[in-house]
Amino acid sequence: MVYAAVFRREQTREDGALAIAGLINRSNAEGVGLADVFVARQLEELSGQPVPSVGLLPVDDSERLLKAAHTVLDDPDPTSRLERLAGNEPLETAQQAVSEALVRQQRRIERRTGKYVGWVRQMNANACQRCVNWAQDGRVWPANYRMPTHKGCNCVERIVISEKRPKPVRQKGKQNERTD
Repeated sequence: MVYAAVFRREQTREDGALAIAGLINRSNAEGVGLADVFVARQLEELSGQPVPSVGLLPVDDSERLLKAAHTVLDDPDPTSRLERLAGNEPLETAQQAVSEALVRQQRRIERRTGKYVGWVRQMNANACQRCVNWAQDGRVWPANYRMPTHKGCNCVERIVISEKRPKPVRQKGKQNERTD
């Protein structure tokens, strides 16, 4: 709708970019809140004990999103780029927030239950081959290992609580390990 108003010249390019950036920034913020509750709800169900959310706060990405909106509006085919930006941004933000909330909850849940917290990759029905490979047949990953994703990835971390400690991840760099 915003793009259509800019296209019909009912709204200036600058106002359109501001509106796009604002809408996506708000969607990102909502994604952070939902991710926080999503993690708490999973842990509550698995542990059988009340688990409050950790209170993740969204980051104001207005400047970066405004730049992205300008780039989209400059494109000869802005519609498809805008759809990708508006779809991928909140999804990626929520995925990152799930990871952050899980790490913040991990120690508390492990102390309470005496068990280990980890996650398995939950894919949608049409998962790409990359996601299937990353899932490694249901491997349980340590809670502090960030789930690899790609643009348009719809996978989520399905939390598991186990008697057995998840196998550590051997990697060349530490880019995926979370230490929050």
